[in-house]
This record gives sequence, C-alpha cells and structure tokens, in this order.
Amino acid sequence: AQENPNSNYLFEKFQSGKVIFKNGSNDTGNLKYDIVWETFVFRENNEILDLANPNTVAVISINNRIFEHAKGDIFYERVNLDNDAALYIQWNNKLLSKGKKGAYGTVSQTTSIENVSQITGTGGKVNLNDTSEYTYKNNNAYYLKQKGKYKRFISSDSFSKLYKGHEQEVKDYLKSENINLKILDDVKKAVIHCAQYLNE
Repeated sequence: AQENPNSNYLFEKFQSGKVIFKNGSNDTGNLKYDIVWETFVFRENNEILDLANPNTVAVISINNRIFEHAKGDIFYERVNLDNDAALYIQWNNKLLSKGKKGAYGTVSQTTSIENVSQITGTGGKVNLNDTSEYTYKNNNAYYLKQKGKYKRFISSDSFSKLYKGHEQEVKDYLKSENINLKILDDVKKAVIHCAQYLNE
C-alpha cells in the first residue's frame, strides 16, 4: 500500500482494514481513502460506497497504518516516529484543470489552471466534463497532537510555537537544516528532532 501522488486515492488498491468504533465495537472491510474528497470508501458487492457515519468511528487500521477520525468525514494518519514523537497527516490532493482538449488531441492552455470542484467518484459526486484534462496538486496538512487537540503548523513560526520555551531553538534548527515544512520527509525530521523539547 503506497501513496500515489497522481490519484484520487491514497492506496492504489483496496486494502483490508479494521474499523474501530467509538462504542468499542469493530468491523472489517476493503477500504481506500479518497484524498480529493477526504473520505474513506469501501467496496461491497462490486460497488464502491462512502463510509457511512464516520463520526461514529474512532480509528481505522490498514496494514499497520492508523487513521484517527478528526472531524466530519476526515481522518488524519498517525505516523509514529523516533523519540516517541507522532506526526498527524491530513492527506489531500487538489484536482486542477489543465485546459480543454482541442482538435487532434491538443490541450488548450488559453485559460489558467483552476480548481475543480466536482469529480467522478462515489455516491452523489458529479462527473467532470469529458473535454477537460486534469492534474493533481499535493495539499497535505501536518499536525501535532497536544492535550488531545490537533495543532496544525504551516510555517516556522507556527511550528516553533508548539514547543513552548524553545521557540528560538526550534527556529534556529529549521533554518540551519533548511527544513521545508511542506515536504513530508523534512517534517518528520523536524518533529523527531524537536521531540526532545516536549519530554523535559
């Protein structure tokens, strides 16, 4: 099960997963995570359906990967790192229009790339215009969980504020290591390094 940066889905194929509900019960099914619509879907009797009532779900486990229910239909993946650090990833791809198909298979670039609000997908989603071509843009968000709440960070300032009393040390580290908080491997590196400031 690997991430596909050019897809609607986090996994290339449906994966056997375990759904653990907030009331303590559990169920199993073949699941995928739609990273454009940010919702789990499952396959049943050759149909692809949205996961019903996600607010009743606490955790979904797929191949030792853990997804915690965050809000609405959205789940964050919990990635356990070294130094007892944990990073939460809100997987998301934005679907963008590259232009309209023209004669002889050409694609018109006369209009700028624009967000697409509706795509072919599961229950109730509307098909796209067949004359358009599309691409994906990574739009992941990253969080730490502190006192039971997800804390999002998007910059060195917002990241450093999560380490009270060590803000300048964190900023200095990010600068010296040239950390880009939009790149997952860099984010992991920073969270592992800065875990020392949470354990004091």
